[in-house]
Amino acid sequence: LLDWLVLSVERPSVPLRHFCATVTVGIVVQPSQWYADEGVPALRGTNVKPERLDLTDLVYLSREGHEAHAKSALRTGDVVVVRTGQSGAASVVPEALDGSNAIDLLLVRPNPILRGDYLAMVLNAPVTRELSSQQVVGTIQGHLNVSALRALPIRVPALDEQDRLIRQWRSRASKIDALIAKAERFIELSKERRAALITAAVTGQIDVQASA
Repeated sequence: LLDWLVLSVERPSVPLRHFCATVTVGIVVQPSQWYADEGVPALRGTNVKPERLDLTDLVYLSREGHEAHAKSALRTGDVVVVRTGQSGAASVVPEALDGSNAIDLLLVRPNPILRGDYLAMVLNAPVTRELSSQQVVGTIQGHLNVSALRALPIRVPALDEQDRLIRQWRSRASKIDALIAKAERFIELSKERRAALITAAVTGQIDVQASA
């Protein structure tokens, strides 16, 4: 799969814009003036991770603010791409966030011939992230702009091939995630054991000099 992703970028066929209904940007001018304690969810760069959304720090827009920025309203299947900071990271908008909005994110609405999951997979591939990073502008905090994303070369196979690659990617990713979870649990247990040993030594339950 990785070899195919490298090939798809090294030998591109068509710029991304030809496979998308729209490529635009979310709210960039004083978005905080529209913040509300409750209302319409709005995704930001901190919420978008490669292939997933982290909603622990989600903000909300007032209904007025949302309606004033209807062009950045999200639909199920749209792809949101980080514009500033970890630029290039991409994830698909799930059904639960249909009708939400976006702040300082690049928004891609694929045509029917392009699966959002496939696009996110390709955009998150290291070779694509490296290619998009070359288009980042700004000396202090770089931005990936709309024109650069629209011009990004991408190879789009038939829908059945996209579906096959998505299934293959998810299968491999789930195995990797399981290994990561196992390693994280081992680290957590090791930290707990270390803390227990320190406590035992401080309280005199272990003779440190004898152990040495």
